[in-house]
This record gives sequence, C-alpha cells and structure tokens, in this order.
Amino acid sequence: MSESKGKKLPDWKNGTYTRIGDLEIVEFPLKKAAQSIQVPSDPSVSISDRKRIAEASLTRIAFVKTPSGNIVIREIDFIPEWAYLKKAGYDISHNTMLKLDTAYAGRIILKQWDGKELKRWLCSGGKRVGRGVLKPIGSTPNEKAAACVTYQICLYERQCSWEIVGDALEYVCEEWISIGFCWQEEVCDEEGDCSGSTDPATCACAVYGACDDDGGEWQEPPCSDKYPSAEEVMDGLEPASDAIGSFGGSTTIDPATGQHQKEEFFKWECGIHSLLSWKWRFISIEKEVTELTNHVWRFVRVTHETIQMDGIPPPYVTVTHTTGSGTFNFFNDRTMATGEVTYTVSVKINCPFTSPATKALSPKITWFAD
Repeated sequence: MSESKGKKLPDWKNGTYTRIGDLEIVEFPLKKAAQSIQVPSDPSVSISDRKRIAEASLTRIAFVKTPSGNIVIREIDFIPEWAYLKKAGYDISHNTMLKLDTAYAGRIILKQWDGKELKRWLCSGGKRVGRGVLKPIGSTPNEKAAACVTYQICLYERQCSWEIVGDALEYVCEEWISIGFCWQEEVCDEEGDCSGSTDPATCACAVYGACDDDGGEWQEPPCSDKYPSAEEVMDGLEPASDAIGSFGGSTTIDPATGQHQKEEFFKWECGIHSLLSWKWRFISIEKEVTELTNHVWRFVRVTHETIQMDGIPPPYVTVTHTTGSGTFNFFNDRTMATGEVTYTVSVKINCPFTSPATKALSPKITWFAD
C-alpha cells in the first residue's frame, strides 16, 4: 500500500458511537503512514521513556454530525503523562474525547483533518484543567503569566506502512525519533470546555469545535470522494462453481452393512469478488459420507457445513457473509452429487453514517464420489 506522508487509515472495526440530543459522534483509532507526537521534555523522564510515551499515545479520528446535517472531521491526539501511563499499564486506548479515564493525565490536541491545530488541553484526573498554546522558544509570556505554566514540547516522528502478511493486513512501524523541533507550550487556566453552556449537546459540539456557528471549515468524510459506494463494490461479486477437492477423510467399517464408509469434507469455490487489484473469494465446505459397494464409492449423504472467505478486501471495506444452507441430490447410481448452496454477502464502506449493500447467491456444483 502507499506510504505517502498523507496516508491515514481509521481502524473501522473499533469505533465508538455517541448521540447527544441531535448531535451524533463516531470516533475511531487512526493509523498514519507518517506519525508525529508532541512529547513534553520533562527532565525527570528519560529519553527512552519519552519514546514510550510517543509509542503509547493515541490518535483518533472523530466524525461529528451536527443537527443541521453537516459532518465535521476532527483528528485528536491523546498524549499521556509518564506517571499516568505507567499506572495505566502502558495502554490508554480506552480514552475518548467525551469519556476520559477518571485518572487520565496528559494532553489532548484537537486538529482539523488537514492537521491544523484547533485546541489543546492539559488534563489531570480525567478533566481538562487548562488550555494551551504553542509558541517559539523564548517567547514573551502571556500577560496573565501568573495563571499560566510553561513547558517545553518536542516533536517525535516515525514512518509506518501497511503490509500483507499471509491473509492479514499488518501495520508496521519504525522506531520513534526526536527530530529536534521544540516549542514553548504555555498552559493557562482559561475558559472551560463548553463556552459557558450547560446543554450537553452544545457542550460536546464546543469541545469538538464543530458547532454550526464556529466559523470553521466544514469537511465531508474522505470516503465520499475517495472510495466507491457499497453498491459499486458489490458489483464485483459473482457466483462460481469450481471444485477444489476433498480433505480430512477417515475410513471405517459400517457395523450394520459391513461396508467400508468414508467421511470427509469437500470444498469448492462458490463466489469470487474483486475490486481493482484486490481479490477475495468464498469457499463452501460440505460434509460427505460415501460407501464402497462393488468396488465403487457411492454417496450416502451430503450436508452443508459453512462458507469461508479467502483473501483480503481493501481496508476501507468490511465484508461479511452468512454460513449458508445447501440442498443436494445424487445421480448415476449415487456416484455423482449435485448441490446448490445459498448464502448472503454484505459489503459496508467503512465510513460513518453509511449503509451496507447485500447480495444473495445460489451457485451450483457437481462432483463425483472417489
């Protein structure tokens, strides 16, 4: 996959959904090809532990649908303090913008999808206790300096990529490095999260900087322009009927007839799906029992077991399927079987507020006892 600097991929399978009044919010962990985290230069924390802070920091993408129907995208960095990170077992993945761990201590940085910073907070005890701003090193303190605290913040970066390993898509990253860019962060005890409002929806909207009167730039989800629709992806699904073969056989003697019987599984390709260079297929597995009479193997019974998917769809597509059901008949003195398996495939584009497309298939197959 592309390793370009702008490549970002939400972890669509681990999202959280919140509805507050007419405001809808979906958050997902966000993985990036070029990662950058702003880590405090606390002299009590070693360089190696600062890298552990960068490693454990969490980036999320939030889609906020406002009552007017606008959809705003926000990128959020959660950067833990070292003491909290150790107590949390080096895992802060349970934190979201509206549901912080009651012990969370560290920073939250809110950005637009293009990376422009909107807000930053210093947090303690699971609450936002101060608003921060970055300034060049040596800048003049805020006129309210008595109510402000200054920290040094330095940038850590690393490169990551998505690699196909077997049947899985793995996210692989290099080591974090400090690139030498540092700023003066001034944190002051200023306005609260909700701009004075006590309404939960208005408060949440203000936290995300997504209110209709914010004057910010509205952005549609990147899916709408970059990805095909679920219906277009579904157009690439076709039934198939190619035998793969039998496996897992065991032969016994039927005590009632004295004949040799064999129980094994027969699998065949019952569907193929493709989208650009991505290809995956569906495999049907049947359980068959055959009996040896007059030196010829003949079918006793066949039952449908399941449907399996083989291959990897694009990361922005989720494909699911039913286990299916089958009907089978025998011909040529039970030496030949024909079957029809019916199953349903569902395709969803991994974007908030989208609906899946479904398609039912009923492919047929013919094979012989052996």
